[in-house]
Amino acid sequence: MADAQPAGGHVDWVALEARYAGRPEFLERLVRIALDTLRGVAASLRAAAADRATLARTAHTLRGGADVIQALRVRDLAHALERAAGGDGGSLAAQAEALAAAVEGLEAELAERAARAARPAR
Repeated sequence: MADAQPAGGHVDWVALEARYAGRPEFLERLVRIALDTLRGVAASLRAAAADRATLARTAHTLRGGADVIQALRVRDLAHALERAAGGDGGSLAAQAEALAAAVEGLEAELAERAARAARPAR
């Protein structure tokens, strides 16, 4: 699927498509699963901005999922938040907000990709 890519820049689509080469149906299913999984995560991050344990768990989960779909910025922000929540310092509220904003951008990009994949081919 080397056609036009979503413009968000949150996912390295070239790397993701290479990882699942020859399996376009699986890739599109993975996009839908990731999109479903991300629903509400940004709000949860904001709500838990002072709860180190919740932030650490959420960030850890996000880091793994983001790595699978090649969402490298979300992965890196989640890793930084996970470390900070584990006691490595940093402003948890600011890091949680940065990650929440990145998650929202990722959601939008995945939604665009899923909508495009759902359109009938011409």
